[in-house]
Amino acid sequence: AQRPLWVFSVGQPPQVMVFLETFSVHGEEAAEFLALVAEPLARPTLLHEYCITPSSLYASVCAGLRPGEIVDTLVKLSKVVLPSRVTQFVLTEATRYGQATLLQSSGRCFLRSSSRVCLEQLCSDP
Repeated sequence: AQRPLWVFSVGQPPQVMVFLETFSVHGEEAAEFLALVAEPLARPTLLHEYCITPSSLYASVCAGLRPGEIVDTLVKLSKVVLPSRVTQFVLTEATRYGQATLLQSSGRCFLRSSSRVCLEQLCSDP
C-alpha cells in the first residue's frame, strides 16, 4: 500500500504510462526516479502522469542508469505487477543506447562497438 506508482502499457507499439501518487510515503523518491526515466505529462497536486519513451530511456542511460536498474526500481515502486510488455520495452529500448561510438581520425569517420551484431545492423542499413 506504500508503493506510489501505477505502471501500465497501452497500444501497439507499447506506450508505458506511469501514475505517481505524490502523497505516498515514497512519493518523493519515486518523483526523483521518474525525473530520470520518464517525461511528465500532467502534474496536478496529488497525482502526476508520466510516459516512459525511447527518448526518456536514452536520457536515463546517458545519466548512468542501467536497464536492469530501471526495471528493478519500477518493480520496487509499483503497486501492481509490472506488465511483461513494460519490462520488455524498457530492456529492449534502453540496451540499444551506447553500443556504438563514432570516431573521427585523419578526416575519416569510424564506427566502434564491442557488439558484432550492432555493427552488422548499422552497416547493413543504407
